[in-house]
Amino acid sequence: MTRSRRIIAVLALVVVTAGCAADGPATPTPADGETNVTVSVANDGDSPYTAEVLLVPERLSQLNAEYEDGVSQPVTNLSAVRGVYAFAWRNVTDVRLPPGVEARSSTRFQLAPADRAETRLSAPVGDATLVVVIRQNDRVAAWATMYCGRENTLGRVDVRASAGNPGRFTSVDLACVQR
Repeated sequence: MTRSRRIIAVLALVVVTAGCAADGPATPTPADGETNVTVSVANDGDSPYTAEVLLVPERLSQLNAEYEDGVSQPVTNLSAVRGVYAFAWRNVTDVRLPPGVEARSSTRFQLAPADRAETRLSAPVGDATLVVVIRQNDRVAAWATMYCGRENTLGRVDVRASAGNPGRFTSVDLACVQR
């Protein structure tokens, strides 16, 4: 093999293997006492909506549902036991965290019908609560809270929902990881 053919072969090998060292963006390494939580939201409906994902770094026992007539109603016992609490009430215009409680991180997705989006959040190991709110046309179509308990931590959450008044969750799968 001539020298020029060897150089071409080596360059071809470099080009072919160039993308093999990494398969996508690096997963952030969580700090001590934290873990990565993967959240996936899919639109199962026939109209677009906005999905908001909030991570609250503590056990969340209450949210406030606000109605179009200005009345605010507390929704309680959200993390009394481990699991998913899903709601789809008519005429809700907003769902808010109670005073003094702040989300550690929040992400919004605009989802067309059949779209899916995914994010990875860094969450404290233990009492974190995840909140997913489905919004459409200045209304809250549906919302859910996910909590894994004190002895476990959030691992992966897959949400499938459709919007409307009210909307609905087609499925919410919560994977908790033992710590």
